Amino acid sequence: MQKNIFFLFIAGILVLTACKKQTLMTYNSDNSIYFAQSVLPRAPFDSTAISFAFAGGTGTDSTLQIIIAVTGAPTAHDRPYTLVVDNTVSTAKAGTHYVAPAAAQSIKAGKLSDTIPLKLLRTADMLTNEFKIVLQVKANENFNTAMEYKMLSATQRLHYTRYTVYVNDIIRKPGRWLDTYMGTFTRKKLFLTCDLLNTTPAYMDVPASVADMVFYGTFMQRYLNQMKAAGNTIYEEDGSAMIMGPSVQ
Repeated sequence: MQKNIFFLFIAGILVLTACKKQTLMTYNSDNSIYFAQSVLPRAPFDSTAISFAFAGGTGTDSTLQIIIAVTGAPTAHDRPYTLVVDNTVSTAKAGTHYVAPAAAQSIKAGKLSDTIPLKLLRTADMLTNEFKIVLQVKANENFNTAMEYKMLSATQRLHYTRYTVYVNDIIRKPGRWLDTYMGTFTRKKLFLTCDLLNTTPAYMDVPASVADMVFYGTFMQRYLNQMKAAGNTIYEEDGSAMIMGPSVQ
């Protein structure tokens, strides 16, 4: 299992932010509960898009750390709160695409935040479909949801009590990929190239010089030729022999 492979930077930012929550909040309502990501001092957000494609071909799951925070002062006792998945709008299925977090959670004594691990499961249908999980915190005897949302424009809201996670395994042709050197783009060819050249799909998705692509294409074509000569031809998913672009033949 590969866990937390591409979410650590999110968790790190949020942990640092959560420690300063009382200096960030300007709302008058005490004991409001909200998703901490929505009140970051710069570029707040109420959703995250995750692609397993950038984790390579072997990861089977990963965990997204989501921070929930409250206004007001900490207390000397644990304060339960309610976290639910809104299944009226979520398209991901619990137990198939993710592991549902427990509904009963709590802000611990002396704390103003809590971290929820949301385990995402990589499935075959994510290759062609994107799924969403809509989390929502509910009011109860300990917390209110007075901080519900803020209007960013006439039609766009920034939600404080709802958080949407989009997850897929869809991969597009990277920005570096030049067909004349790399040939027709395929998922299998991309992952093989990354494995042999010790790089990542994310690295392949940034601008590169033509010289880099000449090297990549030439290296890969020599490898494919060697494998074919040894009787181990590399085939694409459709059964055709893998081949690089016309400029490196």
